[in-house]
Amino acid sequence: MANPSLQALDGLIHTALAAAGLADGPESVHYFPKDELTGIPCRIYVNRAVQVVGEAGQLVAPRDEISFVLEGMPVRPAQHGRVVVGIEAFTLNKLVSDDGSLSRWVVRNG
Repeated sequence: MANPSLQALDGLIHTALAAAGLADGPESVHYFPKDELTGIPCRIYVNRAVQVVGEAGQLVAPRDEISFVLEGMPVRPAQHGRVVVGIEAFTLNKLVSDDGSLSRWVVRNG
């Protein structure tokens, strides 16, 4: 269940970071649900080359992740949805976390 206060806080933080050039906003980012041709403007963070530590303490290959700010987003991101950021495109591969305010996904290019 979404926490409206947390969503509002994450929305304000994203707005400030986007103004500083540290986040991507709805003017340049669109989410396309699987098999949909119409994009939905959204607010995201792109984290590149995230280093993950495995169960045995070993380093796992770096991966790219996208976090969606859920405040005001009319649909929930879902597996195989696509995100277009300017000229880059990503496909949602695996949900990492969703606290009702931010939804974080492992993505692949394309």
